Amino acid sequence: RPTRGQRYDTTLTDGKLFLGGLDSRTSKQSLLDYCSPWGEISDSVVMEGRGFGFVTFTSGDIAGSFIENPGGHVIDGKKIEVKRAVPKTGQSGGGGMGGGGGMGYGGGGMQ
Repeated sequence: RPTRGQRYDTTLTDGKLFLGGLDSRTSKQSLLDYCSPWGEISDSVVMEGRGFGFVTFTSGDIAGSFIENPGGHVIDGKKIEVKRAVPKTGQSGGGGMGGGGGMGYGGGGMQ
């Protein structure tokens, strides 16, 4: 486990997506239930109480089709924002926890 201030992952993972605006009821299981019809998932996490999470598809192509879904995505009754996850390498964290709560990732720019 990383020490305080150390990032969990500093390399770009092609199939990893940032999901923002999650409902407070969204669990890891409901995230998996929603996302799995698009393809195989290798990892997922919901940052409970923070309103965001990550899902990692086994390929960038699957992730791309998930991002490009016409009409967007609604999980647990809430429309969410989906972006490619981009590691926060070389960035110094702001105050507080230094941004480590996102496991070293943030949402990417507009695709």
